[in-house]
Amino acid sequence: MAGKDIEKALMAVEPVTKAAKIRKVMPVIEKQLRAGVRRQAILDVLKEQGIEVSMDTLKSYLYRYRKAQRGNQAKTASPAPVPQHFEEPARQVEPEQEGGVSYDTEPSHDADERPHLGPAELSRLMNPGDDQNASDLDRYESAARSRRKRT
Repeated sequence: MAGKDIEKALMAVEPVTKAAKIRKVMPVIEKQLRAGVRRQAILDVLKEQGIEVSMDTLKSYLYRYRKAQRGNQAKTASPAPVPQHFEEPARQVEPEQEGGVSYDTEPSHDADERPHLGPAELSRLMNPGDDQNASDLDRYESAARSRRKRT
């Protein structure tokens, strides 16, 4: 019997924080919003009931509530069954069509003539070194200065 009394006493304790009070009625708020009630009207009702929050705070509480609801739905959704024997479907090769679109910028016969660049060559091209970078920077700055003087 004492267990029931404790349970009733605990259920009678009201939430103290604004967040807890709003969390308690959040399903009703969400239902009203889906029905077309404006957030400002909900804020006015909350204010009448002694819970003063800003619009940004309400939006934050709604975001957290919806995020938690999505998380709960994902947990309760049963995963799709995994097939015992997975076979990849056979791929069909589509025949080339004459007059199709080509994304190559150069004719295909030139592609074989280009030298293959290894990682070292690519690195050297992409990172020319401090001396080259300094000379390029100096050239760009002098070009900018000369343009400013002309205009």
